[in-house]
Amino acid sequence: MEQIVFPVPGVCKFLTQRSKDHVIATAERDEQGSKVEDFFRRSELLCKEMKWQKNLLDRPKLFMISQNESMWASIAFCLAVIINLLVVLFYPFGDSIGGKS
Repeated sequence: MEQIVFPVPGVCKFLTQRSKDHVIATAERDEQGSKVEDFFRRSELLCKEMKWQKNLLDRPKLFMISQNESMWASIAFCLAVIINLLVVLFYPFGDSIGGKS
């Protein structure tokens, strides 16, 4: 088997570790040809992500916010729980049953 080495474009350094892990975890492993086909099917999305990450570096505040994506998701979930609890606690339920007065 012959090993072929391709140069890695500079934009590839902007691929996030999360995306790398996702590609490795969900890659098709049944046949040699399907691995390549699966990778090329995903390549457009990966290229868009790398370009977006590169553009984020030009905007330091937005880049800093995007690096903490999991923290923001946790904060959003906690806020949703708090809002739902407030609605449940302070909703003006009537004394009637079934909507009849």
